[in-house]
Amino acid sequence: MILSIGSNYRAENNIKYALSCLNSVLNNIKCSRLIRTKPIGIVSGMFMNQLVCGTCDISRNKLHDIIKKIEHDCGRNDEEKQSGRVRMDIDVLEFNGEREHEQDWEREYVQLLIKEL
Repeated sequence: MILSIGSNYRAENNIKYALSCLNSVLNNIKCSRLIRTKPIGIVSGMFMNQLVCGTCDISRNKLHDIIKKIEHDCGRNDEEKQSGRVRMDIDVLEFNGEREHEQDWEREYVQLLIKEL
């Protein structure tokens, strides 16, 4: 599986927390470097982004629940997102060999960081 992690508020702390949570459910975890990127689709400050790959023995639905909990634990909420503050955003780019979020695969930072995995 491949995940995309991003944050534009207390980014390093939030990403570190997310990775510690993901370590409890992912095996053979590997991370790209952190990279700063301009926001896409919102008005905000710069984002920190990272790709993570690994394996797991859980379903896609269970992974989704875990991701939403991590985002919530970091303080993500709709009001802040509308104002341009994204404490944590985790997207599944690939699960069990199937790509998701096809438009994200075209982003320059994804194409750059995927090579590091």
